Amino acid sequence: MEDKWLEQLKEEKNKAVRWDILNMILAIGALLIAQLIGNSIIKLGLQLMPSLYSYLPLLLGINLIINASLMIFLIYLSVKCIEGKGLTSLGLIFSHKTIQSYGKGILTGTMMLLVVVAIVALGGGISFEIRGIDPSQILSFGIVILAWMIQGASEEILIRGYLLPRIGTRRGFATGIVVSSVCFGMLHLFNSGSSVIAILNISLTGIFLALYTLRAGNLWIACGWHTAWNFVQGNILGLNVSGNPIGVTGELIRGSMESRNTLLTGGEFGIEASLATTLVMLAAIIINLFWYTEERVEETSR
Repeated sequence: MEDKWLEQLKEEKNKAVRWDILNMILAIGALLIAQLIGNSIIKLGLQLMPSLYSYLPLLLGINLIINASLMIFLIYLSVKCIEGKGLTSLGLIFSHKTIQSYGKGILTGTMMLLVVVAIVALGGGISFEIRGIDPSQILSFGIVILAWMIQGASEEILIRGYLLPRIGTRRGFATGIVVSSVCFGMLHLFNSGSSVIAILNISLTGIFLALYTLRAGNLWIACGWHTAWNFVQGNILGLNVSGNPIGVTGELIRGSMESRNTLLTGGEFGIEASLATTLVMLAAIIINLFWYTEERVEETSR
């Protein structure tokens, strides 16, 4: 396990910002400022050049890139200026295992999503129609792949890279995992079709990703997982991602809900609000808890 990230924080926690509430305010502030600036840029562009509306799918991807990039920059700026630390303190450890960790995250995220989709499909909740990519969507499709990579990394840096270790090293990692995961769920509170199950499932996803990240000792594995989960869900299968209809930016397959049972399909929010996701995330948490405990026992016995 790569322990540089967590060990650095444990050794230097007295030098870091001590107020958990300030950490959360800085995190939320970075998110809101990034979205405000990014959305304002796109709106201004559309007002000055209405012809850009014909490129709306492309602009959606660009908007996602701007918002996510700004949030990453603001979080890094906060860590650098206030704590005097660098990317390592956010779990972004560059080594020969970086690509391997990212790839492992992509594989795991894809497999877990397909398991959720299979459960919903077997329950008669969803059907698929092969669409393919229209030549006019190739550019926007490529942009949205990059957008998901940056967006996935931005949320992971914010929640698992910034909040989790800073709260965890001061209050205990169980507290850090729970608090950061609830914050992750609350970020989706005002998404279209949001519900109690939706927020619960996103929070459970946060717990799984926290354990997954702590086991790996770096954030790359969660970044890869997050990117694959969103991209496959929205642009490969044409399903809503956390209430957002991403298929407009390009989709290989169009997924259609065949049941009104929102417990099965997740309704407007998408399959992330289904009981299938609840089951898969609970199973993933239990498996990672077992592996994490086993690894710690082995390390202690050495």
